[in-house]
Amino acid sequence: MKILFIVPSLKNAGPVLVANDLVHQFVRHGHKCKVCYFDEIKELSFDCTTERIRMSQKVDFDEYDIVHTHGYRPQLYVFLHKPWHCKSKFVTTIHSYLFDDFRLTYGRGKGMLYGLLYLLVAIRADKIVALSMDAQQYYSKFFNVNKLTYAYNTRICDYLLDLTADEKQQLQTFRGDSALLGTSCALSPLKGLDD
Repeated sequence: MKILFIVPSLKNAGPVLVANDLVHQFVRHGHKCKVCYFDEIKELSFDCTTERIRMSQKVDFDEYDIVHTHGYRPQLYVFLHKPWHCKSKFVTTIHSYLFDDFRLTYGRGKGMLYGLLYLLVAIRADKIVALSMDAQQYYSKFFNVNKLTYAYNTRICDYLLDLTADEKQQLQTFRGDSALLGTSCALSPLKGLDD
């Protein structure tokens, strides 16, 4: 399969890390991937070709089996450039509860407006992936349920972490006989990490 990922930038941020992990796994399993991005921020490297694009630039979507977007601008790009007849399947992942997240970030009025704009541009996706069953239910108020699915995010850390033997021992001692859970995210009250 040939898969195109479109992300805002190559910034070390949650949605881009998700795309990076997906690329790593797809490439590892023999698929061809490419990542397009808008902003000249290169904090992450990918296991495939990357290309900076402009919003006005056209990409030949028919070269790909799947086009997967992460974020508003990538989805806006697809909204503006997706041909009405295209063999590619378009997938977008919504990484939060938009209205709550945007309200906390931008205030009540702007948060509502930005949330509605995000939902509007996501409408051209063939499949919308929420990050939990609860989020899928949340978005069923806005989209046809057949267009929705969910996939929990995980991190494959074996290729990311290069721990020393001492660091591994410290983790094991801390963990004891209990399960050890971690998170990879920006801290915000909305995420409820304290719970």
